[in-house]
Amino acid sequence: MGGFGPAGNLGTFPGTSGGSGYNTDFSAPGSTPLTIGTVTFWTMECPADLPIGAVEQRVAVTELIGGGRVVQNLGVQPKRVQWRGKLFQPNVESRITALRQMAVLGAPVSITWGYEQYTCVIVAFTPTYHNINYADYEIEIEITQSNNGVLTGNPPTAPDQQVNQQSNEAGGSGNNLNNLDPTGSQIFYPDLESFLQALQGAGPLSQLTQAQILTLLNGCNGVIALVQQYLGNQSPTSQEYALAQQLINTLTLLAANLSNGETQQTIVVQGGTLYHIASKYCGDPTQAGVIQVANGLPSPILPTGVATTLVIPAGLGQAA
Repeated sequence: MGGFGPAGNLGTFPGTSGGSGYNTDFSAPGSTPLTIGTVTFWTMECPADLPIGAVEQRVAVTELIGGGRVVQNLGVQPKRVQWRGKLFQPNVESRITALRQMAVLGAPVSITWGYEQYTCVIVAFTPTYHNINYADYEIEIEITQSNNGVLTGNPPTAPDQQVNQQSNEAGGSGNNLNNLDPTGSQIFYPDLESFLQALQGAGPLSQLTQAQILTLLNGCNGVIALVQQYLGNQSPTSQEYALAQQLINTLTLLAANLSNGETQQTIVVQGGTLYHIASKYCGDPTQAGVIQVANGLPSPILPTGVATTLVIPAGLGQAA
């Protein structure tokens, strides 16, 4: 008599012959065994479906005054994987103990299922005993590294590149306003030129002192206030109003980048994800994208066993 074989596929249990019924020996690997660290799940212990390898592209959307939007690519992130199943004899207790220890330690371990190979951390493991012969289990893992190939997205833009781009955009908007309204724009245009010249001559953010960055930040905020004053004198339907609003939006983003570069912390880590690092050092895992951009990393997943030096930008807060 046939039954559900490895990974939910129709097949015959080990030792089963003809119509003799089901065999209680589940200790054969089957066609698609699942292995986590030192623990192997055999035949019917394996899930019928395992959503491993799923990824999502993370983006940060900033809503700007006036209806504008800035969409930043934060990089690709593997989705968490969770499933449930049953553990049968032999070695139910020893395998539960091993899985529990891996979950408690939180160390990266390998996971292999068919052609899929990854490094993961066991986030949660819940066994439910029924008797000495079998137990139900639920498990959830966080993928920390793909061993099937490089798991990367489009490289994010580094802070200095963003500042240079926003500086050029601000200069372009200011020039357009000065050409369109040479008299009225004098309320802010000379200060804008002075600020952009100082910014251009300052050099990379990472090489500036806190006092230098604070001076640039104050200059930027001062220009924003002057452009806002100019904006208040324009008709909301005019071209001058649209250009001034665009200039304010650009300068606001530029000020945010300057603020992030005010002070920084440097750490050295081996493996893991930027979400864990952001949670530990900033108290907020959603800051992983900011750390990724600040360090010019292609992915929030760090290589296991390789020392990586990371800069934690200022303004992200510290974990309690």
